[in-house]
Amino acid sequence: MFSNTVKDGLLSENVYIGVSSLTGNDPGNVSIIDVADTIFLSKNEISTDAFWARVDNNNKLGTIWIEVKSPNYNIIHPEKSGQREMNLPKHIYNIYNDKKDQYEWKSFSGFEEPGTYQILYFAQDSTQDNPYLDIKHISSPMATTVYKAKSNNNSPSEFSLISPDNNEIIHSENQIALVNLKWENSFDNDRFSYTVILSNNENFNNNVNKFTMIPYNTFLLKISEWENVFWKVLAIDEFGSKTESQIKKFHIKYMSTPENIGWITGHVYNKDTNSILKNVQIKAVDQLGKVYKVELIQDGYYMNSLPPLIYTVIAESNGYFSLSIPNIMVEKGKYVNINLGLHEYLRRGDYNGDGTVDLKDIIYGIQILINVKQVNPIFLIADITQNDQISLDDIVAMLIWIASK
Repeated sequence: MFSNTVKDGLLSENVYIGVSSLTGNDPGNVSIIDVADTIFLSKNEISTDAFWARVDNNNKLGTIWIEVKSPNYNIIHPEKSGQREMNLPKHIYNIYNDKKDQYEWKSFSGFEEPGTYQILYFAQDSTQDNPYLDIKHISSPMATTVYKAKSNNNSPSEFSLISPDNNEIIHSENQIALVNLKWENSFDNDRFSYTVILSNNENFNNNVNKFTMIPYNTFLLKISEWENVFWKVLAIDEFGSKTESQIKKFHIKYMSTPENIGWITGHVYNKDTNSILKNVQIKAVDQLGKVYKVELIQDGYYMNSLPPLIYTVIAESNGYFSLSIPNIMVEKGKYVNINLGLHEYLRRGDYNGDGTVDLKDIIYGIQILINVKQVNPIFLIADITQNDQISLDDIVAMLIWIASK
């Protein structure tokens, strides 16, 4: 389970990846195929009727339930080594709506505390593979986000879409287009994330796709079939206050797939701060040792076409430990997405170089200011303000950061 740094690639720190129930995803097992969209509750609302889920095979379903992770839920730490666990109460559905073919939870309460809730849906098979074992398959979870408002909360600042330009024509090398969406940064005193909303019609009343919990002001979109794409972005803080961008449109012209070509693409980021990286050298090495240079197509994103082979992908940047990921299979006509997170030699604020940022570093920084300690040049990467010196501004920023924890 990953919590405060970066999760499996690019998820925000509010999302936890961990164990909640015995899960599986074998072919033929019951699976959840759709759930309720994001829900916004006012400060006075403590319940909702809006939770629902659909499965791929009602005849195989034994039961279906939800588990609720509240804003300040504490993950259970293992007594020894091992994975942290979420031990959440289960709430079985109370209505099956045959007209909509969905399972519903009515008058579901418990949303007194302002903040972001995660609603996790699980479905269990009615059949067993082995009659001698009391084990039934449980689907992989799907989730709904619930935002509960608080009083006197301001929305994130206004922002505009940057690229693609309105009515820009994008040429794709095959039947899957890769489009870099970028917008201005929004700002807010609370934690917030972005949601990208796409449609093939300007009213967004059908054929709508959403990509939620995006931590950056950029998103790498993979899309097929649609030739005209309308898009907009929401900035949503942890209490559900939101700001919406304008709407833009772009056009895609698809071309046939070249023979014997696949693509490798992904996000390049600082794994300690969750920020994008610009000056990174990336290469792919095949099993015979041939090296292919991989190009950055935009700050924080890379993409390259490669022959269909198995590769080791290597990323390097000054001030960071190199990263090597083996056994990456590139297939003809397909994209493989590999996100590359690089660790700094030293984290910002880690003045004494012990791998953690705490009060010891503040003491160490003060000793540097009064010349009790000498600045080790290799520790300057830990300089918070990145002005090549340890200053009073760094110490103040450290105090504020630690006091907020």
